[in-house]
Amino acid sequence: MKYFYCLFILSLTFFSVNIFAKTKKELKPIDSIYKIVNTNKSTYNFINEKIKILRKQAIEEALKLLNKEKKQFLKDDNLNQALMVKKLIKTISDGKNDIDEFEEYPDSVMEIIQVYVERIDKVDELYNESMNKLKQKIIKDIKSLKIKSNIKTQLCDYIQENKLDLNSLPSKTEDIVNSVSLEATQTKTKNDNLSRISNEEQFVKKNAYALANNLLAVNLDSRQGKILFALAENLDKENKQIQKLRLNIEKNTYISIIPVKINMTDFITKLEVIVKNNLNTKNEFLYNTAAALLLLKPKTSLKISILKQVPEKVFLDYNKRLDTIFDGAEQAEELKLEVLDADHNKLKILLKKTNDLLTEYPFCLSLKNLYYEIKTSLDNTKDQAENQADKQENLKDKKSLNKNVQKEVVCPKCHGKKKILCPQCFGSGTITEKITCPQCDGKGTNWMKIKCSKCNGTGTIKNKMKCLNCNGTGYITCPKCNGSGSVQEKE
Repeated sequence: MKYFYCLFILSLTFFSVNIFAKTKKELKPIDSIYKIVNTNKSTYNFINEKIKILRKQAIEEALKLLNKEKKQFLKDDNLNQALMVKKLIKTISDGKNDIDEFEEYPDSVMEIIQVYVERIDKVDELYNESMNKLKQKIIKDIKSLKIKSNIKTQLCDYIQENKLDLNSLPSKTEDIVNSVSLEATQTKTKNDNLSRISNEEQFVKKNAYALANNLLAVNLDSRQGKILFALAENLDKENKQIQKLRLNIEKNTYISIIPVKINMTDFITKLEVIVKNNLNTKNEFLYNTAAALLLLKPKTSLKISILKQVPEKVFLDYNKRLDTIFDGAEQAEELKLEVLDADHNKLKILLKKTNDLLTEYPFCLSLKNLYYEIKTSLDNTKDQAENQADKQENLKDKKSLNKNVQKEVVCPKCHGKKKILCPQCFGSGTITEKITCPQCDGKGTNWMKIKCSKCNGTGTIKNKMKCLNCNGTGYITCPKCNGSGSVQEKE
């Protein structure tokens, strides 16, 4: 009895340890963040408290001086100024920094405001600097954690881009961990689906070609053979075996039988399974496979779904292929005989005729090849004609050159100096332009309506820059003689 009791206790302990280890493993990123938060909480609170005190001191100092000014205005019976200062005191007391810049305060008040704003700016600067240092320390601590790299990256980016808030960091960590976990699950599902579809596509390509080859080897008019050939060609246009089969079909030459492990009935059944599994997948593989299935088995139970899902142009494409897949070859053979002895003008006519036939037989490979052969021959004859024309033109130029004898004279524009004054900078080498004052952003005054010292209240400043036309030299090459100092002139 004691033996069984001990065994039970050991099993329970082992089970508890496993559950604890699993929970610890799952919560490790969050636990680590809680540890970092607790480690840096005192520094975080100290910065906030210190900044709060400094801000309060700046406000109290400003209010003390403003109240003194208000009393003086009341004493001098200057009620308007006193009311303006009262409004200003209310704004600063509420902790607002949006002081009305349109109010025209007295100089004594403006000095108080200026000192107050400078102190607040320094406090804000100190706060940002302290928080940024704390941010970098926390980011460094997070980067040293042994957790998933994408969780670390997202956490570091979040801290870097947002205002530091240690209280909300654990909950944000939970969101990121859940998001990464969900993303990993979705990626795995997507990859599994892609892998499955890829395997199914390879199966259809391989067997559609083999079955089409064997059916057409027995009977070139086999409708099923034509459908499967069109399917194989649509899915794998660059396949050399399919291209060879097409040439054999068009030339009506011998087609050898290929060993295949699946019969036609089983292949159609397999197509139904593939289409049913991927019916909501919108891609060329599904469209072509579904269209071929419907043509091979018009009474399939998937008929309505296929007609809804597959675009009409896919069915039109198959119908065109079935009508023209074995036609047009004879027309191509007849045209080839005419190409042999054709001149440039005749080739133009034959090219147009071939193009018209391709409109009628768009999937005839023989016609496509003939079209490019004629086009190449046409380009060659065109080059020959152009070369002959160039020779005749050269002869004319030589005759004309002998008649026009010229002499060299000093350039009238630069007077032989080869350079002229730059028209952009007039020889100074620099160009002065007005740009918006960067200090007051073109307003002429700052937000307190104090005249800008940089632009003297104009809103713009003068900016000297090197002349790009002459590269700062003040001179450019004479455009008339191109820097030679002389030009040609007829005698």
